[in-house]
Amino acid sequence: MKNWKKNTFISILVILIFVIISCDGDNPKKCTCGEKTHLEEGESCNCNLEDCNCVLKINITLNAGSVIVWKEIGVSIDDFNAMVDLLNELVSPETLSPTRISNFKTNFPEVRIKMGTGISHQGNVLSIGCNETGLNIYKYLVTDNNLI
Repeated sequence: MKNWKKNTFISILVILIFVIISCDGDNPKKCTCGEKTHLEEGESCNCNLEDCNCVLKINITLNAGSVIVWKEIGVSIDDFNAMVDLLNELVSPETLSPTRISNFKTNFPEVRIKMGTGISHQGNVLSIGCNETGLNIYKYLVTDNNLI
């Protein structure tokens, strides 16, 4: 009788261990996020109502090419994406002459999107607040400082 109870207990224990090992409930399903998803460590995206593991992206290149745009800590993904879209509109043939686009790329190979408002530059790094307008950016670069 002791062996029967012992064997039953061991059998149940083995089944429970197998079930626990087999379950993958804590690991989210992996899927790919859209190209414009820029995530910081700890942030997650949503794929068909299930968590997914996305690639951490801290920078992207503007359509004009060779200009890298960085998302600083604290800037939301939506604000970052909106500013990248705004910069792509601003630094385009529809808005700037080819010479000014070339000057922008030469003078500012790196743009940082920061919290709030304000525009400044230090060396070849242009810092823009995520709440700035295209008009203010243009005014800073062209009218006030003749940078491009």
